Amino acid sequence: MKATLKSVFMGAALAAAAGAGTRQLDYELNALAGYNGSRAVYAVPEQRPGVGLDYLQVLSGPYGDIARIQAQARLTVDPNGRFEPPYVLTPFGGNDAPEVPAANLEFHNLYGQIKLNQGRSDVWAGRRSIAFGLEPTLDTHSSMLQSFAMHAAGFKADWGGGVQGRFEKWDYRAAATLGSGMPLAAYGNYLGAARLGVLDMDADNIGFGVSALYGRTLPTMELMIMSREPVARMLAGLDASWQRGALALRVEVVGGEAGGVGAGGAWARATVTVPAWRWLAASGQGSWFYDDFRAREEMVHAGVEVTAKYNAALTPGLAYFYERTAAGVSDHSVFVHFYYAYPNLATWRPSR
Repeated sequence: MKATLKSVFMGAALAAAAGAGTRQLDYELNALAGYNGSRAVYAVPEQRPGVGLDYLQVLSGPYGDIARIQAQARLTVDPNGRFEPPYVLTPFGGNDAPEVPAANLEFHNLYGQIKLNQGRSDVWAGRRSIAFGLEPTLDTHSSMLQSFAMHAAGFKADWGGGVQGRFEKWDYRAAATLGSGMPLAAYGNYLGAARLGVLDMDADNIGFGVSALYGRTLPTMELMIMSREPVARMLAGLDASWQRGALALRVEVVGGEAGGVGAGGAWARATVTVPAWRWLAASGQGSWFYDDFRAREEMVHAGVEVTAKYNAALTPGLAYFYERTAAGVSDHSVFVHFYYAYPNLATWRPSR
C-alpha cells in the first residue's frame, strides 16, 4: 500500500511539473485570542495563531485538469503551551506529549492527485479530509467553526489514500487511511471511510449524503497522541444541505459504536450572507454527541462566528463558543480572529 500511495503522489508531482497549468501560493497569517471567563486562551480545535503557506499546483490538459498537488502547512504557537523540549511538535515523531507544546508544525492538507477513468475519477495520496459526512464539502481551514468529523472520527483529515469522482448529480468518495489524524503514527490503528452523495441543482441546491466508517483510531488532539491504544469505531451517517440565495443550511446525524459502546449525535449549521453587504456573513452551529448512550455521556457544543471580508486577503471575525463536557462542566469563550492570506497567482506554459 505504501508503494502505491508513493506512486500516486510522485506521479502527480511529475505530471504537474511537466505540463501546462496553474499554480497558486498564498502566504497565511492566522491570529486569534480569546477569553473563557477565567483566563486568556489562544486556541480552538484546528485553529492556533501562526504563519503558513498554502500551495496549489494544477496540471491542465486539452480536456481539463489531469493532476494536482496541494500543500497547506502552518507553524503555530500557543503562549499557554509548554516551553521545553520538544519545543516544536511535528507529525513525524515525539508526539506523546502530556501537555500542549509551545509550537506545532501542522500539515492540514498535503497530497498529490491524478485523474483516471477518462477523467471521471480522482486518485489521491497524502493527507486530506476523511471521506465521511459533510467534512469533504466544507472549507474550514480559515474558520473558527469546525465540522462534525471532529466528533465522529476525532479528527477531520488523515494520512492515506483514496478515490473520488462525480457522475452528473451524484458523487462518491472512499479512502483507506492511518486513523491517526494529524500525527503520522501507527500503533495498530487504521480507518476506512466512504460517502455517497446526491445533489439536485434544480431544487434550490438540495444535497443528501450517506456515509460509513470503520476502523481503530488513535485518540489525538491535533499533533498530540493522548493514548497509544486505538479506539474501535463503526459509525454510519446521514447528511443534508440546502442553499437558497443568502441562506445555507447543513445537517448531519451519525450513530454506531465507539470504544465498544453505543455512540452518536447530531450537528447543524446555518450561514447567512447579508445581501446588501456581501462581505458580511454570520454562521451559527450546534452539536451534541454521546460517547456512551447507556451512560448518558453527552457532550454539547455551540458556536457563532461573524466574519467581515475586508478585501481579498484579510478577513477579521468574532466568535462565541459554549461547551458542556460529558462530566457536566460548562464553559463559555469569546474570540477575536484575523485571517490573512496574500494571494500570488501565476499561470504558465513551459516549453516542451
